Amino acid sequence: MRLTRIRIENFRGLSRLDLELDDVTVMIAENNHGKSSIFDILGLCLGPRATAPDTKFREGDFYRTPGGVLEHIRVVLSFGAGESGTHLEFSASPADRLLQRRFVDEEGTPLDPQPAPEELERLRAQHPVLLLRFDRPTRDLATGGNRDPKSRGERRGAVNLSETVAAVYHDLARTRGPVPAEQISRGLDAAQRLLDERTSSETQDAPMHHMLQELRGEVARWNRPRAVDASLDLSGSGSHNLALLLVLGSLLNVKGADAMAAGARPIIAIEEPEAHLHPVLLASTWDVIEALRAQTIVTTNSGELLSSVPMAYLRRLVRREHGVDVHQLGKRTLSANELRRVAYHIRAKRGGVLFARCWMLVEGETEFWLLNRLAAVLGYDLDAEGVRAIEFAQCGVPPLAKLANDLGIEWHLLADGDESGSVYAQDASDYLAGVQPDARISKLGFRDVEQCLWHGGFEDVYRKAARISPRPDRGGPPPHRIIQKAVRKRSKPYLALAVAEAAAERGRRSIPPVLRQVIETAVALARSTTVN
Repeated sequence: MRLTRIRIENFRGLSRLDLELDDVTVMIAENNHGKSSIFDILGLCLGPRATAPDTKFREGDFYRTPGGVLEHIRVVLSFGAGESGTHLEFSASPADRLLQRRFVDEEGTPLDPQPAPEELERLRAQHPVLLLRFDRPTRDLATGGNRDPKSRGERRGAVNLSETVAAVYHDLARTRGPVPAEQISRGLDAAQRLLDERTSSETQDAPMHHMLQELRGEVARWNRPRAVDASLDLSGSGSHNLALLLVLGSLLNVKGADAMAAGARPIIAIEEPEAHLHPVLLASTWDVIEALRAQTIVTTNSGELLSSVPMAYLRRLVRREHGVDVHQLGKRTLSANELRRVAYHIRAKRGGVLFARCWMLVEGETEFWLLNRLAAVLGYDLDAEGVRAIEFAQCGVPPLAKLANDLGIEWHLLADGDESGSVYAQDASDYLAGVQPDARISKLGFRDVEQCLWHGGFEDVYRKAARISPRPDRGGPPPHRIIQKAVRKRSKPYLALAVAEAAAERGRRSIPPVLRQVIETAVALARSTTVN
């Protein structure tokens, strides 16, 4: 079994949260949306002190209502699914703050009779929690090693390798200060030998092997000019994080290693693995995380790292008035082809847009470059508001609208006034998700945004770029010819920025009403998702 679900009520800022977990789960959220609280509750419920009878919550752990009342904490961890699963409830009253534990059924009713107390210890031993927080030392680690001689059916040398790796892992996890360089090197060498002995030649090209080799070389370079007893201060070092992950990975990826109790299925909770890492290393870091032979829960604020994460792993936490909602892509929401297009268009190209509160879906480059600048003229910072412009022409409207709906991201479409724009608007109308059409769709009254800008007061910008002055008799080429020439001489992004500069000089009243409406609607939608 693995941990399949976490339900939390009234713990710190979480009045309610219901999180479903996979073998690998990646959580994204804004600050103060409960990511760290989830990790803390896992450590409290399944950590080394999980079975201690005198474990207490702190007063600050209890959710306080607007009226100042402290509510009872209740946490249910589910292993497996349905009636065949195991459901363990942890609760506490503000009066004594003492942690109470009991087994319940799927509906939350206490089992009668309750399993023996040893069952809780067995469950904790089978699912030890390892909290890896790269911005602070990790404590209470559950990798003490199996000391049962009967389980050691290996050569003594292999056991010594496992113990060496475990020792280095503990040193790296417990400190942000100096660590003996010689010990790090010895631990990485042991990890490499352990992996080489236990894995086939076909898997020797896996990310774990490659990154161990690279890190071993880096530590060797650190070692050369130093004394034998020199230490490496890895504080704030991306290399520290990689070493910690790799050494841990070497323990968990090797069958029969002594890092855990026999048959244990550890839960690794990794908070912001991108800390101190150069973006070039993030994709490889994700490869290592995904290769860990353990259930893994990750939080990240990195669009670069998110670009490597399969959509199915993603959980987006959004704070609402009633609690924190957890959004994820439905298994049947997107077809295989739609998922491929979305993965390329959104995730691989700009993973950071998945953190946005609202998407402005636009057809092309002009809108993409223009709307951010026009928003500034209107007094809005779209980045700060959580609004992102996304070109949809290559991907199509339906996949983006369906993805946004599943992930709890608001969206607003700006469609051209031509035939294609009508098709896009009709496509979008199929995915309103209960929202009024005006809040989801705006249509230009012109064939394209360039025509809208021309007739909206920026004719002079296009004439200047095309070097075609107006004639007194109002003759000459039609507007679309002048616009085409301006685009050929310059480019759509250049002209979009030129229009934005002109708008900044002329003021907010110069912005065409339909574009002002799109920006203001998107900002209002983004603000509607936040709860103070």
